[in-house]
Amino acid sequence: MGHSICGLYVVDFTTPKFAWDNVVLMAGSYSSLLIGGVQTQVIDRVSFDEGGPDGLLLRIHARHGRGDLPLDYTSEHLPTPKVSNFEVDFRLDGDTFMMTE
Repeated sequence: MGHSICGLYVVDFTTPKFAWDNVVLMAGSYSSLLIGGVQTQVIDRVSFDEGGPDGLLLRIHARHGRGDLPLDYTSEHLPTPKVSNFEVDFRLDGDTFMMTE
């Protein structure tokens, strides 16, 4: 149907759960006039940095772009939205990763 979803989730082998119950970040892409436009969201990679005085840093590298279309859009080809790069950081706070600001 032109919609794709990718998710980043954690796995704790001591208390296993269904993957969607442990989602950290979700990204969705679509191209549809029925939904109202085009959107590109991708999680490219995840990196860990153990350096620094604040402890372990988890960085998620992602891309996002969105374009709204009017209901009377007539072209067969939907436009490609301009995509920007983002980084989402989490710090290890004891046993839990907390999102940084």
